[in-house]
Amino acid sequence: MGGTAAGHGSAVPRSTPGRTYRCPMGILRRTPQLPDQVRAALPDAKPLAWATAAGGETGVVTVDHLAIVAKDGAVREIPWTLFDGADWDDETATLTLREVDGGTHALRLPDDPRRFTQAVRMRIEASLVHVVQRPVPGGGMVRAAVRRDPAGTLSSQVSILGTAREDREVLDLAAEVEAEARGAVGLPV
Repeated sequence: MGGTAAGHGSAVPRSTPGRTYRCPMGILRRTPQLPDQVRAALPDAKPLAWATAAGGETGVVTVDHLAIVAKDGAVREIPWTLFDGADWDDETATLTLREVDGGTHALRLPDDPRRFTQAVRMRIEASLVHVVQRPVPGGGMVRAAVRRDPAGTLSSQVSILGTAREDREVLDLAAEVEAEARGAVGLPV
């Protein structure tokens, strides 16, 4: 009765036959129920979170991708490996997702967005295996990221940020940074 689980400094209930352990941090939550029209557009989706934006489109976070369902039911599924990051603007209640290729998706979220924004962050971060960054002389940044897709395949992506320069020096730096990132995880360079 009572006690602590091995390796834990705090009291953690031990498994007792016939008793249910309740997770105090809400980690084991139910799958969120999608609105009917979104469920019809994504019949096989296993959502982690979803939010309907002010424009009427609905963002659905799954393990493998972000699905954006338009008001007319059209669906765009974007794998997490294609996202570079996301920014939250508290003043406008807008989540802006940045794709690696420079594209963006802005979702103005009128309701409490915490679960949705946390799920987006977790899925983008989960696709990252290793990141290497180097400053570009004269300003800007070169960033190489090794990503893992849903099938477990590793690939690398290089971004040149904050500079319009793409001369030989910057391209050589990009190749060097990518080789370092790939080599760090055992990919061929």
